Amino acid sequence: MWRRSREIPDPRNWVADLPVGLGQFIQKTTRLGQVSRDLGLAGPAGVREERKMMSLFLFYREAHRLALNSLLDEFSRKVKEAGIGLKAVEIKDIESE
Repeated sequence: MWRRSREIPDPRNWVADLPVGLGQFIQKTTRLGQVSRDLGLAGPAGVREERKMMSLFLFYREAHRLALNSLLDEFSRKVKEAGIGLKAVEIKDIESE
């Protein structure tokens, strides 16, 4: 678990060709979880419940899009059945520097 007193490591330590801007975005959004806990933000219906977030980054080529969409549809159904929220965001034109 990361604490405010400890800097969040640069994700490019693990993914060398990750663009600088995307690495900074990942670091910034990772910090948001700690800010939410510090502010004591309530969950749905005012119930205070610790929530966690997991990020998954899939780097693919256009030729793999149909297969990936099929896998994500199946994954999304299973996640929903488990009562877990899922938010998918597509980031276009990822280039290595």
